[in-house]
Amino acid sequence: MAAAADRRRHLRAAGRPPRDAAIALADVLIAGDQEKRARRLLATIIGRWRHEVGVLKRPELWYLGDHPIALALYGDREAALAMLERGVAHDRLMVRALFRLTDPAYAALSAEPRFQAVVQTTRVRIEKQRRELDRLRA
Repeated sequence: MAAAADRRRHLRAAGRPPRDAAIALADVLIAGDQEKRARRLLATIIGRWRHEVGVLKRPELWYLGDHPIALALYGDREAALAMLERGVAHDRLMVRALFRLTDPAYAALSAEPRFQAVVQTTRVRIEKQRRELDRLRA
């Protein structure tokens, strides 16, 4: 019985965010027609994130990179968009930003004007940094 429970445990009880591997596993479960398992895993990830930020008072900045993907996979479009917008407001979408914003998890959001604004703002910031780097190199 304990072995079966261990096989179902995909998220460590303790550890530091982000939980990108667990979120990726949920994505794989969805692709493998295991929607129910994926939704349970995503609900756990999202619930733990809300507890860590809301109750434990951990900074949300730790979560802005990967957790919008979890929200999008879970189908919570509004929460995913709001978190992406907070990421842009805090300049936290710069690291691997455009790569992350092309994640297939965001396909359902790609036509949303708010999502397009996040992508455009990120592109502008990256271009500005490239120009500054070129200037410094010159």
